[in-house]
Amino acid sequence: MPEQQDGLSGHPPTTVEPRSGTTAKVWDLGVRGFHWLLVAAVSLCLYTGFLAPANWLGVHVWTGTFIAALILFRLVWGIAGSTYSRFASFIPTPGRAIRYAIALLQRRAAHVTGHNPLGSVMIVALLVTVTALLGTGVLTLGGMLKQGPLAFALSFASGRTARTIHEWLGFGLLGLVFLHVLGVAIESWRTGENLVAAMLSGRKRIGEERAAAVLPARPWLTTGIVVLVLLVARTAVIALAARPGYGVPQTIVNEDHQRECGSCHFAFPPSLASAGTWHAIMAGLDEHFGAVATLDPAIASRIGAYLADNSAEHWDTLPAHVLRETSAREPLRITGTAYWTRRHHEIPAETFKSTAVGGRTQCNACHGDAASGLFAPQSINIPRQAQP
Repeated sequence: MPEQQDGLSGHPPTTVEPRSGTTAKVWDLGVRGFHWLLVAAVSLCLYTGFLAPANWLGVHVWTGTFIAALILFRLVWGIAGSTYSRFASFIPTPGRAIRYAIALLQRRAAHVTGHNPLGSVMIVALLVTVTALLGTGVLTLGGMLKQGPLAFALSFASGRTARTIHEWLGFGLLGLVFLHVLGVAIESWRTGENLVAAMLSGRKRIGEERAAAVLPARPWLTTGIVVLVLLVARTAVIALAARPGYGVPQTIVNEDHQRECGSCHFAFPPSLASAGTWHAIMAGLDEHFGAVATLDPAIASRIGAYLADNSAEHWDTLPAHVLRETSAREPLRITGTAYWTRRHHEIPAETFKSTAVGGRTQCNACHGDAASGLFAPQSINIPRQAQP
């Protein structure tokens, strides 16, 4: 693009072009559709990530998947789109951005038909940040929750690190969005051109020297590439996600455990407590949390061995890591751990007492996958009858 795109052509300082300049179609449908769909999808992701209940994770993941498809489309459209959609029309460089910023402060930055240099930097920053969020989201999902295409290869520790980065990137994205909106507002005021309306209609004020510089879009080529990549990615994701999660042993059901423990409360998966905790619980069945729960010695021995062989030390899941940290006040009570208490503190006592739930030990009343020991957020469903 000509150097005049910077608003710094080497000539004497210029003023902003007349407010009633000639307009033309600058933003094609691909750019406009991508922009507004991304706005909606990112808004939903930010809401489900920061404000929504945990069981909205499924919406968060599917929205992130949709954003990944949008990013793929934009990358292809940046090569096959029309003139001002192409990355070549707004290549951001530090020099151009700095020169334009100086000209802006000196009130001599000229009108730019497409993205101005500062806007170009913002676009790249937003695309990079959103892409990084997608990547760290997949890492978090795989490592911490043992879900998704990378669950087979990632440890809980790596997933927890990815979650920290993911959260900070989320705050960074909020900051970039604020700066982007502020920049649009300032530029609209400075030039007298409604940039929001321009992104809706596609029409923008344009100089006469730009009228002939039009490159055609290739929508069918873009569609073909995007569809092909998505089909290949879908096949790969399904195949990888089907593999057993890292540190997730094959679920073993012990009939003695299910029958004896499950007769009074939900039979807690062995992965929810350490071997030491299970040993102490089995050793005190004559005073089992205020009740007598003695068993035939042979049955008790089999259950004890089963719990020890499949205890939290053998699992790399989130529940196994956080619930093995017992409470000093109630060291043998899973529902007394700091993590359990923190995650359930907003649930009214009446909900637990309702017949639909049946008590704090009835995990399966609200967690559809409780028996697996994974406790995926998407599987949380508090019965309506239990709602206060």
